[in-house]
Amino acid sequence: KNLCAHNARFDEAVFKRAQEKGQIPADVYPAQWFCTADLAAWSGCARNLAQASAILLRNPVDKKIRKQMDGLTLAEARAQGLEDQLLEYCLNDSRRCLDLWDRYSVTWPEKEREISAYNREQGDRGFLVDREALDQGWNNVNDILFNAEQQIPWDWSKNKTPSSAKMVAMQCRLEGIPAPVTTDKTEPACIEWLETYGKEHPWLGALHTWRQAYSMRGKLETIKSRIRPDGT
Repeated sequence: KNLCAHNARFDEAVFKRAQEKGQIPADVYPAQWFCTADLAAWSGCARNLAQASAILLRNPVDKKIRKQMDGLTLAEARAQGLEDQLLEYCLNDSRRCLDLWDRYSVTWPEKEREISAYNREQGDRGFLVDREALDQGWNNVNDILFNAEQQIPWDWSKNKTPSSAKMVAMQCRLEGIPAPVTTDKTEPACIEWLETYGKEHPWLGALHTWRQAYSMRGKLETIKSRIRPDGT
């Protein structure tokens, strides 16, 4: 039998892991996996199931239970009486996935299906990591973080990051300048603030640099933690 899943690479990985743990018999295995997220993309739609369902099936997804589950374990969801709603939500996702396949798979060329499968296989194989470049990048990004930290004048030792609209506003009051409406550097209001005050008050620019470097360090850390014995 064939199986389809929305983001088949994830479902296939979970399937294999469940087999390793004995939760799925070792002799049970689909002939092929098909990814309805790739099918949705081929159909000119967003890959996420909510938009694919709303646009291609005219069947919007109610995300209410998902928001209620934020931060809860399954046991906590059961204690709050949410288990039945959660199971129905998951079943509806599966039904939408199957509906996408039933309605649109006939339009999906064989070559595109092969590309979809090849992309998953390539992802499983991974890529060879240049350890020297990775280590150099790790050192560089930590240097950038350190230098940016020296320019941020408030203490965030009790917080994970220095990002705080409250601290930005307090610092502006201390320095006698108006606080930026937003600290999003892509927004016109922030760009204007930086052009007006950034040179004499460089800490907001340093905060942006810190955010970018912190994000990049997280990505490098993920790569470092996932390198396999063969270097991929």
